Amino acid sequence: PGATRCPGAAPGSVESCDADGLGWTASACPVAQSCSGGACRAWLCTPGTPGCVGSTGTRACNADGLAYGATTTCAAGASCTPATGLCGAWICTPGTATCEGATRRVCNADGLGYTSATCTATQNCTAGVCVDQVCTPGALSCADVNTRRRCNATGAGYDAAPCAAMNACLASGTCAPWTCTPGPTAVCASATARQVCAPDGQGFVSTPCPSAANAAAACAAGLCAITCNAGFGDCDGAATNGCEVDTSASAAHCGRCGAACPAGQSCAAGVCRSTSAPANDSCAGAVVIPMTAANTNLTGTNVGAGVSLSAPCGSNAGADVFYRFVVPGPSPEMVYADTQGSNFDTVLYFARDCSTALTTSTTTGEVLCNDDLGGAGCATSTQSTVVARLTAGTWYLVVAGYNGTSGSINLRFQHLPVGGGTLAQLPVGSSTQSGATSGAGLMGGACGGSQAGEATWWWRTCPEAVGGAFSASTCSRANWDTLIYQRNATGADLCSDDSCSAQSAINGSIPPGAGIHTFTVDGFSINTGSFSVQVLRP
Repeated sequence: PGATRCPGAAPGSVESCDADGLGWTASACPVAQSCSGGACRAWLCTPGTPGCVGSTGTRACNADGLAYGATTTCAAGASCTPATGLCGAWICTPGTATCEGATRRVCNADGLGYTSATCTATQNCTAGVCVDQVCTPGALSCADVNTRRRCNATGAGYDAAPCAAMNACLASGTCAPWTCTPGPTAVCASATARQVCAPDGQGFVSTPCPSAANAAAACAAGLCAITCNAGFGDCDGAATNGCEVDTSASAAHCGRCGAACPAGQSCAAGVCRSTSAPANDSCAGAVVIPMTAANTNLTGTNVGAGVSLSAPCGSNAGADVFYRFVVPGPSPEMVYADTQGSNFDTVLYFARDCSTALTTSTTTGEVLCNDDLGGAGCATSTQSTVVARLTAGTWYLVVAGYNGTSGSINLRFQHLPVGGGTLAQLPVGSSTQSGATSGAGLMGGACGGSQAGEATWWWRTCPEAVGGAFSASTCSRANWDTLIYQRNATGADLCSDDSCSAQSAINGSIPPGAGIHTFTVDGFSINTGSFSVQVLRP
């Protein structure tokens, strides 16, 4: 009694043994339950309905709903559909991607449907892939300078159309007529830039002329060219590397391209010179003349020298050498030189710098360049003399050989200050000179006179000069305290302060021979004024 069982013919009920053990009483199981093992149990599935085993098999629910029957594998190209539990043919190949308009879709693993994703607004779907558009649909642009184009509706490419003749495509994608003719024709935009018509014919484009080594770039007739700096040459004709040769030192291109020095010669300062040339053959090696003494004698040679400068006189001058001196200031000085005693036909001249001979006179009586002494008013000689008023700074003397002659040089060099007042030549013999002094002075004599302004006279003597007496007096010729002095570059100063009351008088002599001489009316302390002076010179 109390035992239970499942009747085989009625799975939806359960039987219980009666209390007397003599029979069974049946009871229906609740809905969606079947008897198993003497008890009602909930269905696992709806009896008789199919179901999927993964995506590749199908099976049916048993009649009692408590288990499934055997699995049946779906055929090739088919998968089980969860909604029906039955095998169905694929609608697409699993994993493959396709496009549907702007939507990308990928076939699901069971081949029975798709997973979709819409491409972005700037993408197109192509062969199952979202691809960025190459352009904005409808937008205009240029394919090249002569072709306009419009982006197609999908943004995947362009439809192109050529512009008409003598038209060009603008940045807006429209065609416009040329404003100039494209091509190599160019004009100069400035002294250092050229301009060429742009490839689209819509105006000129300016381009600076490229810089180059040792050269200045410039535009001429629409072309960029280079102008070599002094001392350099474009000897290979290639503007890209500038003026590549230092013609001041190149033996193959000495002074200019292609001018090779002969064997045994080198190039210095742009001139071919013998390897045995003197050191002062070039301006850089100029012999320094000291200014500590009023008279200096130097010796040298121009043997083996080349030609560095063109003399302002003596057109056949050659084989030149350089001497350098510095006028210390503040007073200007009369500077004198001669080559008396040299053993060849000399040419002598002053130079402002290493490349510029002095040609402009500032004082009456100057001799800036001289070939023969006869040309300077002396007895005829193949020697030379020069004299000039020079201000503070560096100056040069150049000794050259006429017709390229050379030999030993004797150079006499003299200098005397002349102050900041008037300056004139003193004539030979007795004369009365007059003038006035003012302001502050730039020099003084042996007996004083450095504060007051001064007036100076000068003269030059030739080698044949015999000398003689010199005298000067301001006695009764001025109403202020005068001071006078006379200087010779080769002798002592003559100086007088108070010889006749506050006036002055000197007596002396001028030595024979060539040289420079000065006479000055100065003032004691700061005294200045008008005067006349009686002077005698040989």
